[in-house]
Amino acid sequence: MKRGTKIGWLLIAVSIMLSVWVIISTSTTADDGYTVENGVLTAIPSTGSITIPDGVTSIKENLFKDHTEITSISIPDSVTDLGSGFQGCTGLQTVTIGTGITSLGANTFYNCTTLSTVNFPSTLTTIGADAFKGCKGLKTIDIPASCTSVDPNAFSGCSNLLGFSLSGGSATYSVSSDNCLYSLNGSTLVNVPDGKTTITIPDTCTEIAAGAFNESNVSSVTIPPSVGAIGAQENWAVAEIWGDMGSKAYEYAMANDIEFRDLSGGGGGSTDVYEIIQGADQTYTKGSGATVTITGDGDFANFSSVQVDGTAIDAANYSVVEGSTVVTLSNAYLESLGNGSHTFTIVWNDGTASTTLTIKAANDPSTPGNSTGYTITSGAGGTWTKGSGGTYSITGSGPLSEFAGIKVDGTTVGASNYSATTSPTIITLSNAYLESLSVGTHSITVVWTGGTATANFTVAAAGTTGKDSTGSTSKTTTTTTTKTSTGTGTSHTKDSTPKTADISIDPRYFLALGVMLAGIAIVINGREKQINYVNKKRNE
Repeated sequence: MKRGTKIGWLLIAVSIMLSVWVIISTSTTADDGYTVENGVLTAIPSTGSITIPDGVTSIKENLFKDHTEITSISIPDSVTDLGSGFQGCTGLQTVTIGTGITSLGANTFYNCTTLSTVNFPSTLTTIGADAFKGCKGLKTIDIPASCTSVDPNAFSGCSNLLGFSLSGGSATYSVSSDNCLYSLNGSTLVNVPDGKTTITIPDTCTEIAAGAFNESNVSSVTIPPSVGAIGAQENWAVAEIWGDMGSKAYEYAMANDIEFRDLSGGGGGSTDVYEIIQGADQTYTKGSGATVTITGDGDFANFSSVQVDGTAIDAANYSVVEGSTVVTLSNAYLESLGNGSHTFTIVWNDGTASTTLTIKAANDPSTPGNSTGYTITSGAGGTWTKGSGGTYSITGSGPLSEFAGIKVDGTTVGASNYSATTSPTIITLSNAYLESLSVGTHSITVVWTGGTATANFTVAAAGTTGKDSTGSTSKTTTTTTTKTSTGTGTSHTKDSTPKTADISIDPRYFLALGVMLAGIAIVINGREKQINYVNKKRNE
């Protein structure tokens, strides 16, 4: 065989191997129903908990749109493009975003109405307009230290959002006592959570940024004379503005036909002519599950607000009814207060009345009725494995009729994250909430009005084996079993057939074709030369 022909056949062999490599690398279907093409996630399993495979770099447009069955999503660091996002995932409760994401664009989580927990990456710099529009399940948002831009409309329509936090610090923002978002030095009010109904802006503020109150539910706001500029606000149905006559607050109220209440003239609770007639000097014990009711003799029609330690608290933290003015502090707010004595004040338009409210720690021996006589009778010391799709149950000896809530690692857990049934009290933590917990050992405390009981349980990483709350062995499998949101599994056969919903040709196919054609051409040319040579010899 001539040298040229050998080279041709070699090129043909190389092109065949190149084609096989392209086929294998461009279309793979994971055992759990995930399909990845050229780094793009193009198909997902029908399951409540989604963990996007490592190596995925982007997500097909509208892949997640309106998938109401999804309850949690974990995005790996390899993903750099979320595509059109997760619009309409109304069952989505928990999201963990990888470090490959630096910006959340418009409508990324639009109308994810039950979304309550968002774990941002340390690389996030921008939260765009309407990124979380309509996410009514959000109550707090922890802005990462890396974030330098939060659009005024980023959390538009989050009607239950009560505050921002900066647990990792920030070089761009600060948070006030009302949990509103300010510039780093506190001089500019940037964003007011839509769930708030009343706030008092601190004296450090000199400007209210345009859009800070967009679509806000704040109906009463106190603006200090230090504020010299107020930007335009959209869809803000404020009922009253408190401030000083002649101030920028006064000008804004007059220009926008808003009722103005003068603080400089002695109104707004500057006098002290009222009294607490019932509920004075009360003590609340943490973990009791109770509320605190305090009554003042001021006219209910003139009621303005409630202050604790001199700061107005959000109306979501209390209820108020007539007779004369009866204020009841919620259990959640009482739990948030520090231990010790606090000054409680009812504010009317023409006066105030104050008393002392004492907060004691749970299990304080000086407080009757907060015993630890209850015990955990089942589920203590168990292990739950991430990705298993199951729930975790724990049983306490206290009666369900006295059940007041639960805490994990000392923090009160929202009622949407668990269910409580009798026998005598069985607590079942949801899969979405369990997925949001870090790997390791956690404490869980069941709270009844007459006592508490505490036990530990462990969250294990996906793929490990341990004992669940019933004592049986549980193991997460990622190769042959598809887990459902109820923790049951169904057999699944691997399918390596390339998906054809999106027809696109990998450019490497053209390279393989070119190599093959070159090889064929060389072989043909060699054969022609050989035939010509043979014919020439015959003719001689």
